[in-house]
Amino acid sequence: MSLIKELVNVIDQYQGEDITILDMKEVSPYMDYMIVTHVSNPRLLKALATYTQEFLDQKQVQYRPMEGDTTSRWLLIDGYEVVIHLFLEDERKVYNLEKLWRDCIVSIDSIA
Repeated sequence: MSLIKELVNVIDQYQGEDITILDMKEVSPYMDYMIVTHVSNPRLLKALATYTQEFLDQKQVQYRPMEGDTTSRWLLIDGYEVVIHLFLEDERKVYNLEKLWRDCIVSIDSIA
């Protein structure tokens, strides 16, 4: 199973909602994929970030220090090839990354 599919499974398992995958290979020299999701409250946001980082550590995937802190409404984990955006629901609606990058949205089934 690919890293992207495994990440989506982890995010789903820990209550990430409306998980969107964007294939960024054609539009960005910095990442291959972007994953966008949200949760309903700050405690879940922090927990999801922790579990996501633990998963990346288990898979020995290097990532930059997380952007945001425990008071943030949007956390970003940059795993070089995949960037993961974790939002609180209302914050996700404000930034609407999927609208900005709508041509890059792909289904999980299209991931090799």
